Amino acid sequence: MASNTPKRTIKSTLLIAPASLFIIILLIAISGCEKVYTPERPTLEDIEEGSEGLVISFIQNAPPPKVMEDSLFDIGIRIENKGTSDVKKGYLLLGYEKEYIGEIFWQDKGGNDRIYFDINGRSLNMPTGDEQVYLARIEAGNIGPQREQAQTLIYATACYDYSTKAHANFCVDTDVYNLKSIEKVCSAADISLGDQGAPVAVTHIESTILVSKDEGVVRPQLKIHFSNVGDGTIVKQGKADIACSSQPLAKDDINTIKVSAVLSEQQLLCKPEILKLRDGLDYTICTHEQGIADNNPSFYTPITVTAEYGYMETISKEVTLMKTSI
Repeated sequence: MASNTPKRTIKSTLLIAPASLFIIILLIAISGCEKVYTPERPTLEDIEEGSEGLVISFIQNAPPPKVMEDSLFDIGIRIENKGTSDVKKGYLLLGYEKEYIGEIFWQDKGGNDRIYFDINGRSLNMPTGDEQVYLARIEAGNIGPQREQAQTLIYATACYDYSTKAHANFCVDTDVYNLKSIEKVCSAADISLGDQGAPVAVTHIESTILVSKDEGVVRPQLKIHFSNVGDGTIVKQGKADIACSSQPLAKDDINTIKVSAVLSEQQLLCKPEILKLRDGLDYTICTHEQGIADNNPSFYTPITVTAEYGYMETISKEVTLMKTSI
């Protein structure tokens, strides 16, 4: 009996081993399949998409649709940075009818109609951008003896500085008239662009190559078109403080952006540099003043266009004040 025991044990082991090996292989295969379907990390091109900067919204039921007169109620405002630019010292302003609204007290911010905030934009480390919530407690006013209820609007306005960066490959065509015997890598062509993760976008670039045979250079000249693709209003950079205050903005402070462009690490001369958009659209012309030697073959090179500006967006919600029951 004792001599048969080892044989049965070995046989059992031989039968178990292939089964265990099969399970291990199966687990590895399943693990491998999971890796195949794991979402990839976003690229810079994925981040620099969309037409939004900050998105502001009221939290559900804050404010509530109905409140009793002479009572306290809460307002909650969510701010999401869905663009690529970080915001430093943006402003959030509450607007209301003083006839119906009394004191305001922001949680952790004190009593004021306006607070300021910082919020980071989308990046490779934070693909969805930052999100913050601000809470305020508000005193409802008295609607008087003659009415059972009264409607009033509460506004929330965000004002902030922002920027747009558009990237593209530009063809420096040193043989505009096709006089050289060598085959060209590229020819001068216009560039169409999508949104760049900001409420102001570079929509397209018209390309012109200025030829100067006497100097032996070509000068790329770009007609760069901009558009307000967001839902808010453009204000001049540095005017967010005024935009979210009781002070009026000057005419030149509205729909104004500052423009710059770099081609082949060379700063271009843009005229105008301070651009006022008309009907949300306009363009500037940027020129490579130094020029590029025309004995070089045609080549692609990166271009970066930057627009700097302020932006202002407002939302509102109606609240009904009800007569206090006796």
